[in-house]
Amino acid sequence: MDKGFYSTSNVNAMLDSASPVRFIQAVPFTARFAKKQVDSERKDIDQMSNTIVYGGDSIRGVIKLRSCNGKHKLYTHIYYHAMKTMKVREELFSYVTMLKEQAEKNSAEAKQKEDYTKYLLIRNSDKSTSGYTITIKDDVIAKELETAGWMLLVSNDISSATEAIAIYREKDVVEKGFFV
Repeated sequence: MDKGFYSTSNVNAMLDSASPVRFIQAVPFTARFAKKQVDSERKDIDQMSNTIVYGGDSIRGVIKLRSCNGKHKLYTHIYYHAMKTMKVREELFSYVTMLKEQAEKNSAEAKQKEDYTKYLLIRNSDKSTSGYTITIKDDVIAKELETAGWMLLVSNDISSATEAIAIYREKDVVEKGFFV
C-alpha cells in the first residue's frame, strides 16, 4: 500500500472518529497507490463479467477490499473504459504523427517548440539531407497512455462497483453545477 495516501490526516480522522464519515473519493494517478491498483488489474479487468453499463457507457469495474493502516477497510473500485482508452490513444498517435510530419518540414523551428520536443527527439545529423534526424519518443507516449481510460475510487462504505460509479458521477454533476 502507498503509505502516502493512507497516512493522510484527513482519511485517518474520518475513519477514526466516533461516528465515521462515509466517503467515496477518486484517487489521482499522482499517487503510487493508484498506479499499483491499475497495474494489478491491467491484464484481467477486460472481461464480460466485469462489465458495468451506466449512463450509456460500457465500462469494466472490479472491487478489492484493502486494509488501511491495519485497522480499517477500504473498498478500492478500479474502472477501465476501453473506448475512452482507444480514443485517447488514437488522438495521441494522430497528434504525434502530425508533429513528426511538420518537424520533418522545418526541423530547426520544431526543435525550439515544447510540444515537438516532448514527443520527438530532434537531433542534428550530417548524414540526413535535412540536417536532422527525428525519432518518436515511444516511452513518453507509453507513459502518457499508461492510465488513459482508468479511474480509481476508494470508499469506506460502498461495496458495489455499479453503485460507487453512480454515486461518484452524480456527485460530479452536482459539483460542476456550482461552477456555472
